[in-house]
Amino acid sequence: MCRLQHVQAVAVALVSLLLCTTPAFGSYAEPVRVDFYMEALCPYCAQFTLTQLQPLFKNKLINFVELDVIPWGNARTDPKTGEVTCQHGALECELNKLISCAIAQHPRQDDWFPFLTCLEETVAKGATDLKVEDVAGKCGVHAGMVKDKLLECHKGDLGKSLQRLAAQRTASLKPPHQYVPWVVVNGIPLLEDDENIMKYICVAYTGRDRPSVCYDMPKPPSRDQTKRPQLPWQPQQQQQQRCRRGAQPKQQQQQRVVVQ
Repeated sequence: MCRLQHVQAVAVALVSLLLCTTPAFGSYAEPVRVDFYMEALCPYCAQFTLTQLQPLFKNKLINFVELDVIPWGNARTDPKTGEVTCQHGALECELNKLISCAIAQHPRQDDWFPFLTCLEETVAKGATDLKVEDVAGKCGVHAGMVKDKLLECHKGDLGKSLQRLAAQRTASLKPPHQYVPWVVVNGIPLLEDDENIMKYICVAYTGRDRPSVCYDMPKPPSRDQTKRPQLPWQPQQQQQQRCRRGAQPKQQQQQRVVVQ
């Protein structure tokens, strides 16, 4: 019942937003804004990237979307020292920063999204010996990026500035995020109904040129039916397929990663 009420509330909010901000349907409309708040080593963020976002690029619905990824998630900054601590360890902090660099250097979503999928596919396979330089090389080449430029950003002041920006954007969320993945469509958080993101995009788009996929949309698989990405650790059952704020994996990744 609570889940149904959440879904209804999100749908009503989106429709209300459209009625308030759109005077009439036209042949052209602004793209739907989708903000994806995530962290690099959360298995459910990898799942969302590969099973919900990647299909948008394949069915061309992404042409009607302005997608942004904010890689910070449940990280925290020590107010005294400025040190950043990430939920899944030091490597996650470095990969979050690397994602921000890839997006900053290649702002077109068609250019940076292959980098993100490459990284998250690696995460989903449960790799335990990741190195930032290797990820920058492998996924950078996959996305047509230059490894040295990615690492220059990652190691320099720009990477730090991008990390602070991601933290600020996450902290400014209203309501505050409770977990990741945390998905917002035109300013409305989807809560735990993000598996229906295609439907919300189609509802939010106001142009007359609505893509055909909006009229022939298969029912998305439930979370119980969707194969979960596997990692060396698995979040506790009570987390309900989310990486929740304040929760920690059973084993911290800091002891096994090499950050360069």
